[in-house]
Amino acid sequence: MHLQFLMSPILSSLQMLKHFHKKPKPMILLPLKKESEEEGKLIATSYSPEKCKEAIVRYIILDEQPFRAVEGEGFRDMLRVFEPRLQVPSRVTIERDVLKLYKKEKIKLKDYLVANRQRVSLTTDTWLSYQNLNYMCLTAHYIDDQWRLQKKILNFRTIVNHKGDTIGRAIATCLGVDCDS
Repeated sequence: MHLQFLMSPILSSLQMLKHFHKKPKPMILLPLKKESEEEGKLIATSYSPEKCKEAIVRYIILDEQPFRAVEGEGFRDMLRVFEPRLQVPSRVTIERDVLKLYKKEKIKLKDYLVANRQRVSLTTDTWLSYQNLNYMCLTAHYIDDQWRLQKKILNFRTIVNHKGDTIGRAIATCLGVDCDS
């Protein structure tokens, strides 16, 4: 007991030294959202390069930007002002991350539709580009649990022509259905 009493201040000092030698996590203060009861107060959050990259991917998708937008001088300059520590990813990295997000969201949507036994309406939109390429966009429409109409693009692809048979086969391929059986 006596030895434990003598060692306690030494152990406490060692633990304190360990604490001081840890590299602190940088913190950022952000305003709380307006809906909050504590409007106008700040909250501390840490810097995350991964969350920054996810935000860039969402920007590319939501604003329908080309992948090369991340290589633009103005875009990189803006991000350096916002967060100097951020290494802006290349367009190849962004392309890979967009595809990863697409696959993840596709699985989530499929699981949601199956679990909730949703009825889905499919629509296609086809057009011819200036380069004479035929495109097709396959979209699913459904009503969610809150009775809101949802619209999700399932696939966007080139097709050989705009004939019904070609479009039907493309839809079957997008949905993973074997139409030759």
